[in-house]
Amino acid sequence: MAAAAKLTRERDFDDISIRELSEEAGCSIGSFYHRFGSKDALFNALISTMLEKRQQGVDETFANTPIGDLPEAMARGALANYREHARLLRTAMRYHLAGKDTWKAITEFGHFVLQRYFKRLEAERGYPLTIEEVSRLEFVFIWLHGHLTTSLAHEYPLHNLKEANFEDETARFFVLAVEHALANSSGEC
Repeated sequence: MAAAAKLTRERDFDDISIRELSEEAGCSIGSFYHRFGSKDALFNALISTMLEKRQQGVDETFANTPIGDLPEAMARGALANYREHARLLRTAMRYHLAGKDTWKAITEFGHFVLQRYFKRLEAERGYPLTIEEVSRLEFVFIWLHGHLTTSLAHEYPLHNLKEANFEDETARFFVLAVEHALANSSGEC
């Protein structure tokens, strides 16, 4: 797993052969197949490991961040995950577009984080979110991940995941969008 994680930081998963994976791990190709059965199984294990690590980060963020700072922390955490696993996520997007069910676990994790935010927000406020607030917040979270995914897919020269300005502006717009989503029905922010 460590060898595969290292190689996927350097190149897209599809561009790495089983021979390269085995050599990097110091094992035989037969050992690879004995352990994983297929390259797809290894890919799914890498996605699971990424989500487990992301879960730890989310747990830490929710435990240590005041509610007012949580949107910015969530945006920066998502961006850090996209940066760290850019090539793995890019491959997951390609697989998803080709009809493989690789993005499902990532989507489910996103829903989990959103529901956790809803619960935390309601606990802090002392009353439930309105249907309109839920709908607007769902849109904001979809926007964030769509923005990051599009940036990952295209690697725009001036607006890419690696730029500090990109992170700052993404976090700023996400926070503004969350604030707007939670504004009262008169439209105040």
